[in-house]
Amino acid sequence: MLITRATNTLTAVDRLEEMTVRREHSTSADNEKPRGSAGERIEQTGSEDSGVPAQQETQRLIYELQRHEAELRKQNEELRQAWEQVQQGLKEQIDLYDFAPVAYFTLDRNGLIRRVNLAGAQLLGATRSSLEQAKFGQYVSPETRPAFNAFLNDVLVNRSRGTCELVMLTGAREALHVLIEAGASHDGEECRVAVVNVSKNRRAEQQRQSLYRETLRGVTRGKLDLISYEELSDYLNSSETTLRIASAADTTRARHEIMDYCASKGLEADALGSFEGAVGEAMTNALKHADEAQVDAGFRDDSVWVAVSDRGPAISSLDMPGATPGEDFSSTALLGMGYAIMMEASDRIMFCTGAQGRAVVVSRNTAAPKPAVPMDDLLENWEDTNTPD
Repeated sequence: MLITRATNTLTAVDRLEEMTVRREHSTSADNEKPRGSAGERIEQTGSEDSGVPAQQETQRLIYELQRHEAELRKQNEELRQAWEQVQQGLKEQIDLYDFAPVAYFTLDRNGLIRRVNLAGAQLLGATRSSLEQAKFGQYVSPETRPAFNAFLNDVLVNRSRGTCELVMLTGAREALHVLIEAGASHDGEECRVAVVNVSKNRRAEQQRQSLYRETLRGVTRGKLDLISYEELSDYLNSSETTLRIASAADTTRARHEIMDYCASKGLEADALGSFEGAVGEAMTNALKHADEAQVDAGFRDDSVWVAVSDRGPAISSLDMPGATPGEDFSSTALLGMGYAIMMEASDRIMFCTGAQGRAVVVSRNTAAPKPAVPMDDLLENWEDTNTPD
């Protein structure tokens, strides 16, 4: 708009100068009265000061107009250069967004895709036109969709940044493990999302965990196990008691309530004391790594189980070998002495760690142990069954 206005002004100046030159060369100019705003100013000036000829005033006006014209031309050139810089910067931003190696999405408050770059379309195996105005959540697996909805709402409401690990489904229904980093716009109406495919890293991590899991089972004779988040969810979904702890007082209260539950499921008094120590150790350990923790208890396969989960930092499977206890169940510095206590008082300990946090599940069988058969009886029965008729 500014460039157009400057151009129009320059055109007007050229016309005024041309009209002035024609007037000076016209033979009938002496008998004509000057017209327009410039002519009126000349007439007024001449009448006020008859000593200043109208021609000199006209030349002065032409000079002023020419100077103004030069200023306008300079401003016009500056505006043109600024416009070119804006266009170049816009082009660079578009290129950076469209051709970036990372998948970028812009979502509105309802989770609709407003914009997506080429990498994002390739990640989901769809065209950009088909993705725009589509629901981003429809490409998130049903299992991780609730977590994504809560994550998106938190980012938009708090106008903050955050990360989230999800499973996304491509157009060919291929499951991809992705890491999402999102940030809200200044007005909180849009969310800019970067998506990184970490499927290869996840598969490598699963292979390492599988190898370590088998090693761990063998070393501890199946007493200590590393479980997945899905396996942990099976326990938590069947929980019959759920408590929250955030302080030492909470831990004491929760420990008593959990022991009452275990007793109601048939855990004998002589086992309750030691198992209470294992549960209390698990709670204390959780609060060392997080501000709060969740305690769940349930019953499965003649055993009571107690799960203590928190949002503390995960332990990579690369660090797990250093946490392997020996056959005497003495633990290293990573697991701590608490695990030795838990292993002594429990029939089985399951450990889960990942992006969702970390959890420990301890279980104790409530069934009375079968009486041992005396060795003499075993030998007698053996001889009876092997005596020929």
